[in-house]
Amino acid sequence: MTERFSEQYEYLYEENRRKIEMLHEAGFELPTELRAAAEFTMSRRFVEELQRHERRNDRAAYGEALIIANEVKRLGYRLDQPRVVRRFEQMVWRAVRRAVENRRAEDFRAALSLITLLSTLGLNVKFERAQEELYFALHESGAAGQKDAGDLALALGLSPVLVQPTVATNIGAAETPASIAT
Repeated sequence: MTERFSEQYEYLYEENRRKIEMLHEAGFELPTELRAAAEFTMSRRFVEELQRHERRNDRAAYGEALIIANEVKRLGYRLDQPRVVRRFEQMVWRAVRRAVENRRAEDFRAALSLITLLSTLGLNVKFERAQEELYFALHESGAAGQKDAGDLALALGLSPVLVQPTVATNIGAAETPASIAT
């Protein structure tokens, strides 16, 4: 039953897409019914696109999702926030975990591309699980100086001090640049 309603929303959106764009370009506010159909359809397509490429580590795989995100932003739509946010939180955490486990530059960049896609949408996604995963990997492995890991850490909102390489002091103890300054 819900699938049939979804199809009807998509049909309504597709049948009126050009009219919707013309109204937007002319500066008119969309009727509630058309806006609901447009936002529902764009949210559904966006989530389907994310799911289609969720297991891939190819940055280019999210190209279509980025196109949808840019259109959503351009037209002032809102995506189905809870559904999209939950999906992104899981995807970012999995991507970070994969990067930490494999320690390959392309895995770190793939996780970073997801976060870049998020910034396009302006969604308020919580990165706690991904932050913890990366924090412990940086702390335990001493990979703080690795550029791709550092870029990802900064994108996740971790402190820049965490991604600075350690510096050996004259007594052989490793200290971070921040602890040397104090």
